[in-house]
Amino acid sequence: MDQNKQCPKCGQIDRTGFSSCKYCGTKYSALPVQLGLEYAPYYMRVGAFIIDALLFIIVVVAAFFLIPSSILEPIKEYFGVFYQLAIIIFDLFIRWMYFALMESSSTRGTLGKMFLGIRVTDMNGRRISFPRATGRFFSKLVSSLILGIGYLFPLFNTKKQALHDMMAGTVVVR
Repeated sequence: MDQNKQCPKCGQIDRTGFSSCKYCGTKYSALPVQLGLEYAPYYMRVGAFIIDALLFIIVVVAAFFLIPSSILEPIKEYFGVFYQLAIIIFDLFIRWMYFALMESSSTRGTLGKMFLGIRVTDMNGRRISFPRATGRFFSKLVSSLILGIGYLFPLFNTKKQALHDMMAGTVVVR
């Protein structure tokens, strides 16, 4: 009998057969290792992307109206001509933290992915680490090159991986 269990909290595969996870100590019921992963359809990935993009737009607009100009003006003066660059770097930092922290967490996905019931895993269906999620995030820059063709890869391969998924060794599953 297969004693492999997947911890519902940390996502690690436990082959010991004990009633608690050897990695995080969480007690769990026997959950079989998923042998055949159901890869998320392209439309679900696009939907999750749209949901996350809308969330970022709402946050940016809210921040624009909520941050008083008395705070923004000194920042503009300090950075001078590099103000726009500082905004771009700050935006990149926030997006990196959002995607890498969410996708490496026990939820294994951003709010958009969670809403649609999909998640990011390694090739075996396990939770990914923060460094791997970071690599996946920055690999999206490569997927964006040449008019975003890297994002169309899921339409043409059996594991429905985008270029950044291939680079990071990840898949998006239901």
